[in-house]
Amino acid sequence: MTPNPSRDTPRLDSPGKHFQIRLGGLPGAILGLAAGAVGIVLALVFGLVLLAIVVTAGIAVGGYFWWKTRKFRTLLREQQLRRQRPIEREVQGEVIHVGPPPDAQRDREELIRNARKPKPLE
Repeated sequence: MTPNPSRDTPRLDSPGKHFQIRLGGLPGAILGLAAGAVGIVLALVFGLVLLAIVVTAGIAVGGYFWWKTRKFRTLLREQQLRRQRPIEREVQGEVIHVGPPPDAQRDREELIRNARKPKPLE
């Protein structure tokens, strides 16, 4: 089998439009694999650079927003504290206690406690 010189040698296709090299066999496979690996590495680097730019821009915008809203956050915090404080009012009047007198309540609680205790055996 005779080698095809038009297939195995580098050549220019359609001069003036683009440059294209055609290699066949093992050298072409190795070159294609290397070009693919370089392309993947370049895409990864481009993605990392783009990610770094987006993260930096996000931090800058977030910091600017945080700085510009600090007075508003302080006002909200003060309003929240004012709502949580109990309202101090003085109510004047008399207290009418409805129920048994305090001594009777204590006696009742003692009877309940004693009723729960087990009785000693005789």
